[in-house]
Order: sequence, then C-alpha cells, then structure tokens
Amino acid sequence: MTNQRPSHIGGRAFSIKYDMIEKLKDIALLVKWANISKEYFGKSSSWIYQRISGYDVNGKPAQFTEAEKAQLREALHDLARRIDSAADSI
Repeated sequence: MTNQRPSHIGGRAFSIKYDMIEKLKDIALLVKWANISKEYFGKSSSWIYQRISGYDVNGKPAQFTEAEKAQLREALHDLARRIDSAADSI
C-alpha cells in the first residue's frame, strides 16, 4: 500500500507515489525518529516526519533527496549494528 499525494506544480495537478511510510512500516513505531533526525542529520524532528510522511512543505510533498536516503540507510544500518552489539553483550 502506498500513499498517493496530489500536488500542483505549474498549474497541473498530478499524483505522487510516496511509499516511504510503507518501506518503514515494520520499524516505524519502534524507532525514535526525532533522535535519528538529530543524531544523524542535525535536523529537527519535524524535518524527518515531513519526509517520512510526505507532508506538503512549500506547496509540494517533502521527500528525502537521494543523498538523504543514503544517509538514512546508513543511520538504520548503524542502529542495527548497535542493537546487535547490545544483544550480544547480554
């Protein structure tokens, strides 16, 4: 299931397929996104929630850039390594 967000650019309406929520659904409630935003991006919690949810910002859906997607992937991999390390230490 993906979110369809209508948008208007240049007077034309079109639908944007935004599936970041779908991609993160298995961990969405387990991760403190505000901490990810601050620690890995140096940004506010609203910044990351806007991009995860595709909220309209300045008239268009907020999205991660390709570089930000790569940074988010690395942040999640780092978090996974930290969780593994903590689990192994028990």
